[in-house]
Amino acid sequence: MKKVLLICFTLLLSSGMVFAEGVEINKLSGSKRVESQSFSGDPAVGTWKLGLVGGYPSGATLGFRPSDKLEFNAVVGTSYLDFTIGANVLFTLVDIDISGHIFPLSVGPAVYINIPFSTYYGLLTRTFSIDIMGEIRWEYTFKKAPINLFAEVGLGVKIGGYTPVGLGWNSAGGIRYVF
Repeated sequence: MKKVLLICFTLLLSSGMVFAEGVEINKLSGSKRVESQSFSGDPAVGTWKLGLVGGYPSGATLGFRPSDKLEFNAVVGTSYLDFTIGANVLFTLVDIDISGHIFPLSVGPAVYINIPFSTYYGLLTRTFSIDIMGEIRWEYTFKKAPINLFAEVGLGVKIGGYTPVGLGWNSAGGIRYVF
């Protein structure tokens, strides 16, 4: 179990570092040298997001977007029968423009650790489990208000719980304050 956690954590960190490269580039422009140029048009770049998420899991969420193509997120809450701690790294595939409003569509790996707290006649009804999955998120950050809305779904594998290995999934929506 420790090896699985270590491998997942290493993959999350290394994939974030790989995809975070190239946000700014150096180039030559005519006879003048332009040192760097940023491609970010997202008002949430370099900001933190703190809010609530509802669904599976439900709880508090914290996110940081260091570039317009990368976001780190964490959640602490519940998946109804468990205490849940989770993290994901999302990479923006496309910024969907709807009437001048940008809706980033992102995908990436996620890991959720579920610790049981429910009992049935004094016995735990579930055991410790880990969800390892791929997630897709569609979000919107308002231009004139520091509010971010998002919806996400994920599918993957659950290790532990009722069965040794099974289907893992999530589906949630949330609202976050951008600061």
